[in-house]
Amino acid sequence: MGQIYCCTETAPIAIVLLKEDAATRVCSAGKPAMHCEVKIVAGEIWVRGPNVMRRYWNDLAATAAVLDTEGWLRTGDLARLDEDVYYWMLALFRDRLARYKHPRRVVFADGLPKNALGRVQKHELKKLLQQFRSRATRPPQARPPRNAGHRPAAETSR
Repeated sequence: MGQIYCCTETAPIAIVLLKEDAATRVCSAGKPAMHCEVKIVAGEIWVRGPNVMRRYWNDLAATAAVLDTEGWLRTGDLARLDEDVYYWMLALFRDRLARYKHPRRVVFADGLPKNALGRVQKHELKKLLQQFRSRATRPPQARPPRNAGHRPAAETSR
């Protein structure tokens, strides 16, 4: 099994880790796809190729913020490059989500309600979310420290 790195603006792929490399390059994003040019500028991944979007629909300012005049897309993701030209992701900093994709709140729980077969019990999850919605006060918006042992259980958007 291999893997790919991409974002909506580089559909379908920009960097690929082939299955034959997956065992020796564990956690690597891989090498540039054959149709892409990839480089790192100040730690950020930049991609250029026929798959890279040309502009955001009706948003020239957003387009100018991520595309340079030579067609390089600034992904906002940080990575490093090793001596064998494999890219290693350091941090994902994309903050260009469409507004409707931003969650209004995030609910943290110790785990998801599951049945004996390990399937998520959607009705129990809906009950959990309804409890937060029915409260007069909203749940805390800040994320707990990473070592707090909580994981996001659900994200609600509207």
